[in-house]
Amino acid sequence: MASETIILRLDKVKNERLEEIIDSLKKIYPQIRKIKVYLLAGFYGYYLGERKPSQGEKIDVSRGEFLEKSEYKDFNLYIKAIYELALKENENKGVEGRQRTMKDMYSLFEEYVNAGVDKLSELFQRANKPEEFLEELELEIQKSYESLGLKYFEQEAQSEYGHEEV
Repeated sequence: MASETIILRLDKVKNERLEEIIDSLKKIYPQIRKIKVYLLAGFYGYYLGERKPSQGEKIDVSRGEFLEKSEYKDFNLYIKAIYELALKENENKGVEGRQRTMKDMYSLFEEYVNAGVDKLSELFQRANKPEEFLEELELEIQKSYESLGLKYFEQEAQSEYGHEEV
């Protein structure tokens, strides 16, 4: 039996918002990839605990097999972890015992992406320039680290390695 082709999708309106953010960021970060911002939006939506079902026309963002590339394998593990955690959180809502598929996993993640794109778009609209957006996003990432009981990477690096003197 051939495996099912998984396509990562986004609502057309949300795709336009994501493209607007990416186009702006490319001015200061030309190597940015749409798939990475898509994944960030999904992780951000999950962190915020918000999901939004797809509405209207969908746009293909990437194929699921793309996440099998070595540079994206960790992202695929995170998506699987989010799926398992979401199932666990909803186990008393009639989900248990049902056959689960990769398509289900990516569909659930798309709902987090939809919510995450909305929130990233709000941050982007409040910022006057791409640099401000990135600063706000960095603060949000720092909050998410702290909410998980983790040190922010820069703090961790300073405490582990000390300050370098020139």
